[in-house]
Amino acid sequence: MQSWIGFEITIIAVLIIFSAFFSGSETALISVNRIRIRHLADSGNKRAMKLTRLLENPEQFLTAILIGNNIVNVFASVLAANVALRIFGEPGIAIATGTMTLFILVFGEVFPKTLSSRNAESISLKITGPILFIILIFKPIVRVLTLFTNFLILVLGGKERVKTPFVTEDTINMLLKVGEREGTIERHEREFIHNVFEFSDETAAGVLTPKKKMVCIEEEETLDSALKLINESGHSRIPVYKKNFDNIVGMIYVKDFLKFNDTELGSTKVEEILRPVVFVKAGRKISSIFQELQRKKINISVVVDDNMKVVGLLSLEDILEEIVGEIFDEYDVETENGKPLVKC
Repeated sequence: MQSWIGFEITIIAVLIIFSAFFSGSETALISVNRIRIRHLADSGNKRAMKLTRLLENPEQFLTAILIGNNIVNVFASVLAANVALRIFGEPGIAIATGTMTLFILVFGEVFPKTLSSRNAESISLKITGPILFIILIFKPIVRVLTLFTNFLILVLGGKERVKTPFVTEDTINMLLKVGEREGTIERHEREFIHNVFEFSDETAAGVLTPKKKMVCIEEEETLDSALKLINESGHSRIPVYKKNFDNIVGMIYVKDFLKFNDTELGSTKVEEILRPVVFVKAGRKISSIFQELQRKKINISVVVDDNMKVVGLLSLEDILEEIVGEIFDEYDVETENGKPLVKC
């Protein structure tokens, strides 16, 4: 009889070890750094590849782990009660209950969960194979329980789980804030990366130089008048209009004036050195505009509304400032009261 009791106690100990395995696995898989695991998988780590696939369906591995954990805990408790009854008689039930509660709590829950939370990556990589095997064993039960759980969630007003990106913009922004708080990155570095995300969402309407601040010239004006306006405004590129400011016909560049002498500057009209202009809609994303301006090797565009009315200007510099902040050069001199010399 004593040898049989010893065997049962050994089985109980083994079951508690299994309980620790399930509890630790759950914590490790939930707390593991998925970005790090994806990086390892991309580097060719086969265990990380399997773990990445496992992590794609948390409902599946959580259900399998909980089934396994409950089975071993129930069997351990039943065996403990049986042993205690034979040794202590009727009080054995209470003794078994108290003892098993303590052992399962300490050795089957707290200790393995704490250990796994501190070593989530290494433990997750090691237990991936066994967990996949357990999922395979319990697959029919897991499938039924998962469907039933999802049904209950929907009945209670919850939402059906949708597959989300592996790493979201919100996740990265959160990591950046934590990194800044802990001194890993500087504030300006966080803002720079944050601006990159905002860049993809911003439209021309939110970045442009408004029409009231534009400096323009009429196409019938002479080059010497245009050169004077360029010198006074500090702009190296000026839009050219015909009759009214909503009819922009081109752009003049200061470098094109170099081939004219003083006499020619006074006799040549602005329309003779016009360069083509790019028109963009106010609601268009600046990331798309940036690509077009780069492709056409043009530095500035005219922004129009849906009725093709001019609403402002948008330059490559304006777009880049959305990422790196204000860019100043030798021409960035404010006029009196911040107003342009010639308004469109």
